[in-house]
Amino acid sequence: MYLKQLLLTLITLACTFIGTSLYAEESAESSLRLASIFNTGMVLQQKAAVPVWGWAEANSDVSVQFGDQSLSTTSDENGDWKVTLKAMDADAAGKTLTVKSGGSTVTFDDVLIGEVWIAAGQSNMNAGGPNKDTGYYPFYTSPADADKIAPVRMVRYGWGASLTPLSDNKPATVNYASWKNVSIADLKNVNTPTQFARILRDKLKVPVGILHVSVSGTNQAAWMHRKTLEGFPSQKKENFYQEYLEVMTQKLAKDKKLNDWAGFEAAMAKYLANPKGRSPASSTVVNHPTALYNTRIHPLAPFAIKGAIWHQGEGGPGGPYGERLAKMIQQWREHFGQDFYFIWGTLSDSSPDSPPLTPSIDYFYRSGTNRSIHTALKHFGDDKKVEMVDFFDLGDTDTHWLNKNESGRRMALAALDLCYDQEYTYSGPRMTEINIKGSTAVVTFTLVGKGISYQASLDGISGIVVKSKDGAFAWADVKVVDGKTLEISHPKGENIDSLGYAINRNPHETIFNSEGLPATPFEYNIGRIPYQPTGPKLITLAGEKKGRGKLSIAHVREQGYRFQIVPVRGTNKKQALTVSAFIPKAWNDEVEVIVGGKSVEFTKDLGEAGTLVTFDLLQDGTWVTVCQKGQADKFEGIKRY
Repeated sequence: MYLKQLLLTLITLACTFIGTSLYAEESAESSLRLASIFNTGMVLQQKAAVPVWGWAEANSDVSVQFGDQSLSTTSDENGDWKVTLKAMDADAAGKTLTVKSGGSTVTFDDVLIGEVWIAAGQSNMNAGGPNKDTGYYPFYTSPADADKIAPVRMVRYGWGASLTPLSDNKPATVNYASWKNVSIADLKNVNTPTQFARILRDKLKVPVGILHVSVSGTNQAAWMHRKTLEGFPSQKKENFYQEYLEVMTQKLAKDKKLNDWAGFEAAMAKYLANPKGRSPASSTVVNHPTALYNTRIHPLAPFAIKGAIWHQGEGGPGGPYGERLAKMIQQWREHFGQDFYFIWGTLSDSSPDSPPLTPSIDYFYRSGTNRSIHTALKHFGDDKKVEMVDFFDLGDTDTHWLNKNESGRRMALAALDLCYDQEYTYSGPRMTEINIKGSTAVVTFTLVGKGISYQASLDGISGIVVKSKDGAFAWADVKVVDGKTLEISHPKGENIDSLGYAINRNPHETIFNSEGLPATPFEYNIGRIPYQPTGPKLITLAGEKKGRGKLSIAHVREQGYRFQIVPVRGTNKKQALTVSAFIPKAWNDEVEVIVGGKSVEFTKDLGEAGTLVTFDLLQDGTWVTVCQKGQADKFEGIKRY
């Protein structure tokens, strides 16, 4: 029993002090070491005090040289030391950071000064999409000489999992410890952080460094400090931390290889001794509360940063997501000792679902957190250093929606507007106030650019549902009052008790700013939202379900719409499906169906929604336009993947 307890103690110490022994770059003869985020090719934050810290022999002299700054200090009884470089201007010419203590010297070359951001969250921060023009959203390209003026550099920081905060961690994997240049223009695919970084670099003309810490398939609780989680109540346990720890402990107990946290620590110690194959830090392990905060965020502080971008939510967990987000950032800032900026993105819509043809609402299919994410700003009070960017209209057939060009662009424009005094409209109109009097509601918006516009959707649908107290949902009538105000009224003159815009899995887009970006979903007194969509569908597919691709309805407007059948694994691309597509009465049967740029024959039928056009379509991802005659030019070329 004593030996077993001793072994567990040693394993725990090995995992807890990963940052002070197993990750050391220097030889075992040298005790001088910097935090592992410091390395050749790194980017330091401009115009800010820059802490530099590490470990050395206890009570020993430490000197730090960088550029024209020479600093010295003495390590404490534990060997900890820290100095702080004075604020510096941006510089794309590499400098050398030299640290000496006793007979040891650590040197890092090619160190740049610019803007530094953390990119955190789950898989939609990691996943990329095609670096191609959609035909609808602005397609950003860098100047030809951008990489020569200043580079974008990224380090994938942190790995493993811990239930206690680590003092240090290793970038990415055991054998990866470098900051790398990223030339986005050469990438076939781009993700949100790289697109964000390249636009900041281009607009500011300074080096940009990204500390990329995101981990796919992870929940919010994993990124939060224990005390922060303990501040939230639980009906089942003493607090939310204890509640969620029990949930994840029960999940881990089903893992036959690990069984429990001690089993994971034993497996991790074995892996560290011979780091080959897959890390035992499974999805279940890293989703324990605090597991990622302890390994990805805590060890980074107090590295100087400008801000953090965040995209997470599909992994929940449910509950007061917005309030937790505000408390999470408050704690991160306190830990870093920096009042840095914070920008987050929402989840995205679901293009396989039909925009409703009858007045209705339905629950966001992917995560119950999306309503909270959209309203999280209210939990930050008067904090002027936070902002939300809406990605709802960027969705497609998958959780990992493809248009990361646009999500990165929007986050970058938000940062430029929020942090760098460059004025941009980076998101769709956002409701700020609703005043209801009888059958009319006056709604005020921000982020309108040069002014708001309203454009009815297919069949005159407004995309805004209104409801009297005892009545049914109806499509509202809408009138533009001025550049930032809409008047929304009940079509039957009934007193409005509740209203909502874009409360659907794939909503109608009818409210836009001058940049053409659709409004953020908003609601008033909606209450419980049903999960399943109801009513007739815009498009139905007949034929074999086996080997079928995914329907993607991606661009619906008053004069027409665009869709495709996206091949997925197992799709038989040579198998044609019969498509029945709704056409509104307003078109007066003047209809065109264009498949891959060519008009095709179709028949007309009467369906649940009204008149349908029916034709056969291969499942090869070809884009299809169904539109009123003479309107095809407004749709052809749009590929909203």
